[in-house]
Amino acid sequence: MSATAKLLVHGEAMGRLDVANVATFLDAGGYASCEIFLRRQPHESVTRLLEEDGRVTVRTAADPTAEARVRLATLEARGLGARLERLDVASDRSFTRCPC
Repeated sequence: MSATAKLLVHGEAMGRLDVANVATFLDAGGYASCEIFLRRQPHESVTRLLEEDGRVTVRTAADPTAEARVRLATLEARGLGARLERLDVASDRSFTRCPC
C-alpha cells in the first residue's frame, strides 16, 4: 500500500497491547493513518497512547463492522486507497487463541 492509504479496523474493544501491535501493522503496511471502529470506548490509558502516536482515530459504534464498511465505501467512492481489517488481524491476536 502507498503511504497515503488508510487502514480501517473494526472490533469489540482495544487494549494497550493492541496499540503497539496496530502501530507495527501500520508501519509494516506503509499506512498513513488508521480509523478504528469499536463497540466499547477504550480505557483512557489506551486513548492516551493512541493520541501520542497521532495516526489513529477511534470511533465507537453499536455495529463497528457495518460502520467500517460504510467508511470504506465512502473512501473508495472518493478514489482514496483504504483497506479493511478485523482488529484480531491488525493487532495479531493469534497468540490469544493458542490452546497451549
